[in-house]
Amino acid sequence: MAQFRRGRPGDGRQMITALRGRVRHVSSSVIIVRVGPIDVQVFVPASLAKTVEAGTEVELFTHLALRPDQITLYGLASRSALDLFELLVGVNGVGPKLALSVLSSFDPSDLTEIISRGDAQALSRAPGVGPRAASRIVSELGAKLKGFVPVSSSDSPGSYSQALAALIDLGYPLSEARQALESAPRDGSLEDMIRSGLGVLADQPG
Repeated sequence: MAQFRRGRPGDGRQMITALRGRVRHVSSSVIIVRVGPIDVQVFVPASLAKTVEAGTEVELFTHLALRPDQITLYGLASRSALDLFELLVGVNGVGPKLALSVLSSFDPSDLTEIISRGDAQALSRAPGVGPRAASRIVSELGAKLKGFVPVSSSDSPGSYSQALAALIDLGYPLSEARQALESAPRDGSLEDMIRSGLGVLADQPG
């Protein structure tokens, strides 16, 4: 059943922190989700948008941005990804669009490791992230992420979504990519999941 989840009582906030519903429409960076009688527009990482289809159920962890002239909802596949998104948009000069680009390029575990070790060069491989922005991100977040532990892949769809998007980028249909990842090790790395999926696809009759 589609539902809104609101902030914890007493935390001083009454914002939407997650939603679940049926996908009505998908574009490169936006998902329209039917939640009860309402169609909600959610901006998501491109890698996540590639893994959902109209008519399927989706659950997203969300960040609600309120401005005098605009209300925007951003959705991530896991709580860890949402935490990283909120840290990224707190960096000077990093807006939601750039944060989504970063999270589309790296899963939470890899991103945490890259920033923690101060690898600005690796971070700059994300579309739209130049050397200056990458250096600012690792400078401002490096110390904060030393103690940040993303939930494991078995508890989060983050790595699965990244692997699924990678197979789709290689030209495989969504249905085949999903089937290929069914037997992939959920407790392994993103590379292990992709390698496992490619092995299954390679064994399929042409």
